[in-house]
Amino acid sequence: MTVTDGEYYDEMFYCFEEGGTGSFISQNMGIGAGFGYEKDENGFVFEIGGAEAYSRMKITETDTDEHFRAKWENGDVTEEWSYLAPADAFGFYDNYSLCSMAVFYYGVYVSNTVPVDAFAEICDDGLIRIDIINSEDNGDISAVRATYFVDRYTARGTDGDGGAVDLTEFEDAWDMPYPVSFELMPDIKELDTLRENGEMLGFWYIGYAEPYMDDIGSWRELYRLIFDVTGMSMKVRWLNSIPSDCFVSSEGGQELYLLLPSDIHGCVTISERVFNETTGELEEGRELFRQEDHLRPVLLKCNRSEIMPDVLVRVTDSGGELLEWSPCISGMDGRVVTANDTQKAIRDFTDYDRLMHPDDMPEAMG
Repeated sequence: MTVTDGEYYDEMFYCFEEGGTGSFISQNMGIGAGFGYEKDENGFVFEIGGAEAYSRMKITETDTDEHFRAKWENGDVTEEWSYLAPADAFGFYDNYSLCSMAVFYYGVYVSNTVPVDAFAEICDDGLIRIDIINSEDNGDISAVRATYFVDRYTARGTDGDGGAVDLTEFEDAWDMPYPVSFELMPDIKELDTLRENGEMLGFWYIGYAEPYMDDIGSWRELYRLIFDVTGMSMKVRWLNSIPSDCFVSSEGGQELYLLLPSDIHGCVTISERVFNETTGELEEGRELFRQEDHLRPVLLKCNRSEIMPDVLVRVTDSGGELLEWSPCISGMDGRVVTANDTQKAIRDFTDYDRLMHPDDMPEAMG
């Protein structure tokens, strides 16, 4: 359906299941709200979010059995409805997925780099327009490098010059392999930033993670939800396929960090920090993680307490320079404290507007 009151709305699909249930599905994100429904002589009654939260919709006019207009009773919004397919046979590519596929298509066949972003919108003819922004333009949305027009159901169409485009080859692009070595990865702009500024370590603070999520393999789907909510899936595309040997968690850790060492031929170790009740000081405990040469990013979950860090991160570059740092959140401004024991250069890439909040944590599945 599309909204016809003159304002822009995301296109939505209504999927009606047997038994009086269904869902609104967003063309943009591929997700939506479930609903219950009943049909009577006046139209449909939708129950959304509970028995007391419902909206009544009436059919105002019908053109054919497969196309009609519907108007919501609780608002001045008219929708154009068209029958598409049986619910169990219906499928499409949402804009979010099409953007992911398009940036890899562009990277492989056009520029040999992975672009930083893409933007999609629905055209008047029903096609999806996808604009590619290259990382060299620093996210400038006015500097479009390529444009594709594709069908939402087939992910096929044309480029701006009319040439044929098939994005389905990159349908699994979100599962871009975690890099064996950064020497094999194109265009990691954050790594370039660290090296250009002589910084030994960069990091993203991703936000809160439940203490029980202590194994990336067992909880992979929940971690992927966190990456999507915080925007990390778009920023760091290989993060979705992070292997277990690049993940480490302190006991009961609740803060999630992604660590990016700038010298891939150095060494990274992560050890416990334990509070000594006799001396009242934090002491180094057992080693939790070690990675030497051909370094890769490390996903770290640590700190069961907001006032006391429980890990010590050591980064040594190939020249022997040492950085020691215990990640923790400042009680003053809620940002990560970047001061470290050795005062070597460290950079915070965190998007503080999109952190995972405890209230947004996905529930355990299965």
